[in-house]
Order: sequence, then structure tokens, then C-alpha cells
Amino acid sequence: MLKIEWHKAESRIYEVVKEDIDYDLPSEFANDLNEPLGSFPPAISFTEVGDYFTGRYIEKEIIKIKNRKEAREALQYFFLIPDNVKVMIWGSGVLDQKMRHASFNDQLFIGYVGLIDVGQPQPAKNFIVHRLGISR
Repeated sequence: MLKIEWHKAESRIYEVVKEDIDYDLPSEFANDLNEPLGSFPPAISFTEVGDYFTGRYIEKEIIKIKNRKEAREALQYFFLIPDNVKVMIWGSGVLDQKMRHASFNDQLFIGYVGLIDVGQPQPAKNFIVHRLGISR
């Protein structure tokens, strides 16, 4: 049996600011550049085996990603934590598979348990997802 020492996963806040723009906007938007363009909810980062997160699952969003070589979809999972703070976890092949049985409003435990061979050059992060209770 795998023995894991659990610890809370960290969150990171991403904010898009004026300096991140590398193109000129039409002049009618020039005044808007004095304010931040917006911010994303903090993203939960699973970096070490044993990192975990608990929160109430509130929504899922499909992001379409296109570049010159490929077009693909990525999932983002959104949760509420105490004090009604909204946070996000990026999906992955393994996590998406484990989240398919979760329902909105479920209180979930998500734990990073190590790497798993998925038949690709790089192994994938493996997670456990448990329903802790339902808050409706």
C-alpha cells in the first residue's frame, strides 16, 4: 500500500496587466489600459506527492486551445473554498477521467499521488478524487 504524507496544495494568482499586451489597441480603448485587464481565480498547483485540495465543486469550463500545430480542448474545474473564494484546477487526462463522476455542489478531496505511465513520452500526474459530502 502506498503511504503518502498529505499537505495542502498551493494556489497561485495570475493577473493580466498592461505590460502583458504586445500589440496596439484601437485609440478608443486607450484609457482602459490604465486598469488591470482582469484576473483569473487562484489556480491550485499540485507539485509534490501528497499535495491535496478540498473544496465545493461549482462549475466546469471547456477551453479551446489552438496553435499552429494543433487544436485541442482543456478543462478547468472551479471550486469554492471557505469565505466563498473561487479557485480553479486545470484538468488533465487522468484528472478529467476521475472527475467524470463528480457532481456540482459535491465537496471533494483531490490528492496528488504520484506519476503514472500513460503510454506517452512523459508520465502524467495521478490523482485520487473522493466525495466528502454534499452541500446543497
